[in-house]
Amino acid sequence: MEFLGLLWRESDLNLRQMVGIALIAGLSNAMVLVVISAAADPHARVNGTKLLAVTFCVVLLAYSLSQRYLMSTASKEIERIIHRVRHGLIAAVRDSALPDIERIGQSRIYNAIGRETQSLAQNTNTLVAVSQMSLLVIFATLYLLILSPTAFAIAVIFMGLAITIYLSRLKVVNSAMKNATGAELTLHELLMGIIDGFKETRLNALRAAQISNDILAASLEAGDARMTAQSELTRNYIFMQNVFFLLIATVIFIVPDVTDIELQAIAKMTTAILFVASAIAGVVSSVQTIVNANTSAKTILHLRRCLGLPRRISCQNSAPTLLPASFKRIDAHGLTFRYGGEAS
Repeated sequence: MEFLGLLWRESDLNLRQMVGIALIAGLSNAMVLVVISAAADPHARVNGTKLLAVTFCVVLLAYSLSQRYLMSTASKEIERIIHRVRHGLIAAVRDSALPDIERIGQSRIYNAIGRETQSLAQNTNTLVAVSQMSLLVIFATLYLLILSPTAFAIAVIFMGLAITIYLSRLKVVNSAMKNATGAELTLHELLMGIIDGFKETRLNALRAAQISNDILAASLEAGDARMTAQSELTRNYIFMQNVFFLLIATVIFIVPDVTDIELQAIAKMTTAILFVASAIAGVVSSVQTIVNANTSAKTILHLRRCLGLPRRISCQNSAPTLLPASFKRIDAHGLTFRYGGEAS
């Protein structure tokens, strides 16, 4: 995924520390499930209600502090990354030749430096939340294994099939988002054409009408592509919800008939599955945001390649070329320039 690759290459964070804090956040979130399930046991309420209450407060505090640290640190780091990326792109544009700029197009440059980098900044916290929810799914599933290996096996099969089908359907979303981005770039270029050639279009009503029709067509194309992507995401979300409803029904109606599990364990397993379903629903609902961020990262990386930039950009200020204080003459001999296949 280009989004993760870009963040990985440009980040200067201590990854071990971030992973450790993320594990604390995910484990403490899962411990909330364990404490609630234990408190629901009649024997626990008789023997250790106060201890469970204190434990609940401790894990809740650990989750809050670790999650706050992850969010704030990620926000600060992404702003540093965005600054580094923008700095490199602007410096590369400044040092590029005019034919290269015309070949790339002003719209693509404006779009990558402005809108796409801002999209990355807005979507980073979503990525952190998705990572934390993914850890919750892992820990809650392991808790399900402790309660019932049979229920665990059924849950893994259900989730494996659901994720496989979901990822295969996600290709349609990625294709639609790519089409929408292309249509929006065309729309931006047409709008810039109207602004840059305002005098000419005012003098030529036919040309102005043609450009307006092209703008409307590009706008409709971008809207249709995004509606296709959103429709497919909605279908996928409903599909995942139905999978977990079927999983809960299986645990309630089938697992007790094939195992000798107690009724209290069934209630705990149902609670664990609901936790897992809630976390996965959060992950699924964030897919649109991550797809948008990945599309933005692709646009930025494509512009980097067009400008000949390295995979990782240094944020060191480049010294400008200093001109001599004064000079008397400039000599040029035998100079040629080839543009568009013709020499001049």
